[in-house]
Amino acid sequence: MQHLDRQLAAFDAELQRSVGLNTDESHKVATLVSADVRFLPKDVKAEIEAASPVPLPARRNELVAFQAWNDLARSIKSNPAVT
Repeated sequence: MQHLDRQLAAFDAELQRSVGLNTDESHKVATLVSADVRFLPKDVKAEIEAASPVPLPARRNELVAFQAWNDLARSIKSNPAVT
């Protein structure tokens, strides 16, 4: 989550202003959300999963693929088609 926390740092001011997070929270928002979800009771997680029209594993796979593409595209500086 630290990688995602660093990426979300660009939104620190917005998270503090709009969501009401303090500075420490806005610096580790992904970590905090991950921990909150991790410790939800199983029945609550099941309820969330059942309410989702898109299966949660598919959502996760899409996020992983998106992050992988962003990392790859950022590393290729000499290809105008990518950058």
